[in-house]
Amino acid sequence: MSISISIFLILYLIYLLIFFIFSLFNVWHLQRFGFSGFWPYAITFGYIAATILVLAVTVIFLIPIDWSTPLPFFESLPID
Repeated sequence: MSISISIFLILYLIYLLIFFIFSLFNVWHLQRFGFSGFWPYAITFGYIAATILVLAVTVIFLIPIDWSTPLPFFESLPID
């Protein structure tokens, strides 16, 4: 029995969608209800920059993977 590892990519993309929905709400909340000044903007910029950096590193690591490769399960177990 085997499944394609593209299932994990789909799960990761669903996670990213949920993360971006929460991030949009958090950034909006910080800008709307945060104190006006330097720090809310600096924190928002740092959060967005860190998110973009993590996504860029993720893309660099995920591009060379062959997503059609099957992932075997229970093939080493003897079945009688």
